[in-house]
Amino acid sequence: MNIRGCKPSKAMLVSRKFYIMIDRFISRSLLLVLGCSLVLPVFADVQTTSPATGDSLTATTNSDKSMAPYHVTPGPADGKIAFVTATLLQQTHFSKQPFDATVSSKFLDHYLEALDPQHLHFLQSDLAEFERYRTKLGEMTISQRRAADTRPACEIFDRFIQRFQQRVAYVDELLKDEKFNFDTDEKISLSRKEQPYPKDLNEAKGLWKQRLRFEYLQEKLGKHDAKKKAAKSGKDSSKKPEAKPKTEAEEIVDTLTHTYHRSLHSFTGWNNEDVLQVYLDTLAHLYDPHSDYMGPSHLDSFSISMNLSLTGIGAELTSPDGYCTINRILDGGPAARSKKIKEKDKIVAVAQGDKPAVDVVDMNLNKVVQMIRGPKGTEVRLTIIPAGEPNSATNTISLIRDEIKLEDQAAKAKVIEVPTANGQTNRLGVINLPSFYGSVDLGGARHMELAAEGAHGGRSTTADVARLLKKLKAEHVNGVILDLRANGGGFLEEAVNLTGLFIKDGPVVQVRDWKGDLQEEDDHDSSVLYDGPLIVLTSRFSASASEILAGALQDYGRALIVGDSSTHGKGIV
Repeated sequence: MNIRGCKPSKAMLVSRKFYIMIDRFISRSLLLVLGCSLVLPVFADVQTTSPATGDSLTATTNSDKSMAPYHVTPGPADGKIAFVTATLLQQTHFSKQPFDATVSSKFLDHYLEALDPQHLHFLQSDLAEFERYRTKLGEMTISQRRAADTRPACEIFDRFIQRFQQRVAYVDELLKDEKFNFDTDEKISLSRKEQPYPKDLNEAKGLWKQRLRFEYLQEKLGKHDAKKKAAKSGKDSSKKPEAKPKTEAEEIVDTLTHTYHRSLHSFTGWNNEDVLQVYLDTLAHLYDPHSDYMGPSHLDSFSISMNLSLTGIGAELTSPDGYCTINRILDGGPAARSKKIKEKDKIVAVAQGDKPAVDVVDMNLNKVVQMIRGPKGTEVRLTIIPAGEPNSATNTISLIRDEIKLEDQAAKAKVIEVPTANGQTNRLGVINLPSFYGSVDLGGARHMELAAEGAHGGRSTTADVARLLKKLKAEHVNGVILDLRANGGGFLEEAVNLTGLFIKDGPVVQVRDWKGDLQEEDDHDSSVLYDGPLIVLTSRFSASASEILAGALQDYGRALIVGDSSTHGKGIV
């Protein structure tokens, strides 16, 4: 568990002494994380990504399993996790907002919208049934028994799945029997966020049909445009001839059927942890838009993004047809070194060491990734179907997990030559910095201590940029450009340390906590690594730690800020 701005501790989920820990925990680690906003694709029927094994995830499935009856129940630790999360928000968030009836009411509305943002699935009768929770969620979450009742989260999610299954079944009927003619004037509201939820199932079906017609027309127009472009370029856009080629209508039906069932399957693969993730993340966002709850898998991904490394097999995975498929092999990883795995191979089972293999066909791809991940030096056995082979042609490959460096997300530098008015050439060094990362362990018993200590040792933004600056100085560049245009933030400590490479010493930023106390973060190192001309590129996407760095360098008169008229404007720690 992690509340943004605080570092996680498994002990906090179960300890009766957590009240004693909170003040020490908050005071020592509050300043460590800025930005790196977690975006949860709650109703995304397209693509999910995760650094997992170095993996890009695209979920899909067949229709059978996703249409089966679905029910999720709270896990044994969910009540304690929710209790601690809500208590932390109520007691230590800057706003000091009690989890009262007002927050409870907003919580219910926002959770419904998190699952159904376009107001297409829940019916008015569902809302009336859930109304009994309107003012009760606070007392159900922060209770005297120190364990929340999270059944409302599961109950509401179960109903969402039921309505979604009804929608997919209805769409299947329409795609089978409907004649999609577009010879009348029709209008559709593409955004229903401000529209009321449908009154009943009949009204919902009307909305579902209207949305399907729009999607069908989009596919039809897309194919028409593709043919026009192909004809204009002189290229044949048609596929290889089939024994019995499909008509345009049949192709569109196949595409839409696949899309709907893929989206449904992504939800029916959820368990109690996934539901709790959305439920508590929704609660955190009520306190401010930059506070997030992270369950185990999200925390793992967050740790990977901060450390720029992971332990796995070194492969990008997709699931275009229910099979976990190798999309790309990463250089230097166990998969590449084995020379036994290639792109398009399908993974049908995963085993840990000498334990029995687990069938992963049609399994949620995030779950497969979690199974393939593991500690460095441990064995994972993959049962694969080689690319192009029949499904019966399986073989098992044993790999030893290893650390994979995410070099594409680290700071990079290049030298560019810019002509001047007098015919000379300026050699400029450009450092692209995607985020403020640092080495920190979020997986052991020392969560709080390591979080409070921050990124000491190992890989860090400051260390990488310092190395690049030395190389640029050796190249005799006339100036340096620090590109933060796509940098959404990260470790505040790294922003402070990085500022110190360009200034002698002094304060970088002040932070006021909920008690009204000010904490000043200073650069105490009087040495300056680079004192030459400096430009900082920013945009409206530059946020948090990026703004701290740019603002400090501007205040010290150390850099010229170039870019959009304003940055993102997020200063929440």
